[in-house]
Amino acid sequence: MSLSDITSFNCLEPRVVRTIREAFDDCVSELEKRRGAGVSDDVRAKLAKRLVDLARHGECDFQKLRSAALNALPF
Repeated sequence: MSLSDITSFNCLEPRVVRTIREAFDDCVSELEKRRGAGVSDDVRAKLAKRLVDLARHGECDFQKLRSAALNALPF
């Protein structure tokens, strides 16, 4: 699959993708602090999916994305 194939299906603006990435990184850091350990690939995948789903439904505020994603995960 070429880069153009991947980006042709991307319905999110680059600024939203950057916000998702920043929220993801911040959430992972927060989870590592709370748990005192690394974050599993499974949790990372759930976190990423939640962030993308929220963004696809119109949410693009960093704090709202971060809060909703963290609140969706069990502790």
